[in-house]
Amino acid sequence: MADDDKFAFKDPASLIVKEEKKEWRAQAFQGVSPFDFAMKQKLEKKERAERERKAKADIWNYKSADQGLEAAQRKEQFEREKAEKETRKETKTNLKDVQASQTKEELEREAQFKREQDEKATRTTTKANMKDVFVAETAETISRKEQFDREVSSKQEARDTINKLKDVTITETTEGMIRKEQFDRDQNSKAVSRNQKNENANFDMAKSLFGSGGGVPSDDEEEE
Repeated sequence: MADDDKFAFKDPASLIVKEEKKEWRAQAFQGVSPFDFAMKQKLEKKERAERERKAKADIWNYKSADQGLEAAQRKEQFEREKAEKETRKETKTNLKDVQASQTKEELEREAQFKREQDEKATRTTTKANMKDVFVAETAETISRKEQFDREVSSKQEARDTINKLKDVTITETTEGMIRKEQFDRDQNSKAVSRNQKNENANFDMAKSLFGSGGGVPSDDEEEE
């Protein structure tokens, strides 16, 4: 079906059915009757449609210089991309059997990792071996233990002494009695001062000087 001309792609110009002009048409339908006028309009419409089809076909087949350049650039780009893909495929195929060698930095890191693993294994083994080791006490340890025992005994004696002294009645000494007498004298002195202030607040100076019925003496009394 693809090779059949009936279904092949064709441009619009090849699809136009061109009608041959007949010699008698130029002289036909030249009258003024309605039939002649209608036929003349039909023929003009047909010619106008043919001119439009021809213009469309010319536009379809028109190709500018820019279109040709763009097509060439696209084709060139497609060829480059195709070549790059082929190159990548070949590179991957060639690198399948390649064995990468270690760099100096990778070798140093691998050696450092092995050292760390050996150190961890050594510490683990040392801890396991020292579980059953009995450490003897040194002179310093014995001295510290004796000092700790003395401190504990001293604290216990202090607590026992405090408990025993709870029920002890302390008698007054001479100094305590003197201080108590001095405190009592101070309290009595303060009480006397407060009472004196209260009496002075109610004291009438004029009444004490002139008596209860007296007043200020006149000039005649002074002359007598």
